[in-house]
Amino acid sequence: MPRVSKINLVPLHGFVCISLRHLAQPLNLPDVLTTFSGAAAKTSIINLGTSIVPTYPRHPLVMAQQALALHDLARVGTSIKRLI
Repeated sequence: MPRVSKINLVPLHGFVCISLRHLAQPLNLPDVLTTFSGAAAKTSIINLGTSIVPTYPRHPLVMAQQALALHDLARVGTSIKRLI
């Protein structure tokens, strides 16, 4: 079952959020931000969270494009209080 389909089953089990981590290996795992974009397009009741997404293998413009696309599909923010 694709990850997006599994994410959309989370509320059926009584959970309100899901957190995925970014893994560079194995390569057959989908990108976390892309997976969340797909899930956000199908639900509005699940809080989606990820750990720090590594930037070193990606160009900054690609990261910005991914963040903008995810922002268009879901409310994007941080899980911690802003310090600065």
